[in-house]
Amino acid sequence: MNQCHRWRKGTEGFTLLEVMAALAIVGTALFVLLNAHHSALKMHAFTHDEVDFRQFVETAVAMAEVEVLAGNYGDGGDFGTRFPDYSWSFNAAQVGEDELVLLYGVNVTVIGPDEERSLSFSLYDTGLGAENNEGASKDASGNSNSSRSNTSRDSGDARDRNSSNNRNSSNNRNTGFFGE
Repeated sequence: MNQCHRWRKGTEGFTLLEVMAALAIVGTALFVLLNAHHSALKMHAFTHDEVDFRQFVETAVAMAEVEVLAGNYGDGGDFGTRFPDYSWSFNAAQVGEDELVLLYGVNVTVIGPDEERSLSFSLYDTGLGAENNEGASKDASGNSNSSRSNTSRDSGDARDRNSSNNRNSSNNRNTGFFGE
């Protein structure tokens, strides 16, 4: 009646070698996953910074476009208190000699904490030319007859855009564009 339980070697539990092999496999898999996660976080931060910088360039281009059509051929500003390390400037010069269709060469520069980017484009005004102080004529619907043609390779963006000259450029000059 008295049964003695005999432990047989290898029937229950794991050996030390098996545990060590399992820990090595789990450790390797964890290292690969954490490395992939770290790479994804770095890529996200880079993409976020790149999108911000491109948005700043587009904003500066829009501001320069409005300023040139208003008759101001050089100016600059910042992007408000939220982005104190970023600023922009532009300069423009008339490149065409036709008084009916004014053509301007515009160079916009955005300066950030780590880099500086410039974008050059041509802006033409099909308005009344030098007689018009605002620089852009309005059609019957009140839309501006000005357009911008992108000639730079910095932006990677060759889309044509129509300008709206309904902003008050003197209020936006040298002030924060993002409401700060």
